Amino acid sequence: MRIEIAKCVAEGKTDQEILDTYVQRYGARVLDDPRTIPGWWTPWVPWLVAIFAVIFGFRLLGRWRAKAPAAAPLSPSPDVAVLPDIDDEE
Repeated sequence: MRIEIAKCVAEGKTDQEILDTYVQRYGARVLDDPRTIPGWWTPWVPWLVAIFAVIFGFRLLGRWRAKAPAAAPLSPSPDVAVLPDIDDEE
């Protein structure tokens, strides 16, 4: 690309003509500077997403635990016969 630009300059083309040629060939994206530093917020976005995901996960787990069914009582009801344990020696 540098060689092509040098040839265009040698032919006497203006800067705008050279830019228009590359925009026509590759699209407007060719004019973006790759060294451009993203906004101040860019490094923070992944961290904020992770924090919100963890908070959401804990809240979801808390709701699931609150809705979990209670354990059945261990004491037998009066209409159920209680059988002796096999290991009991009498």
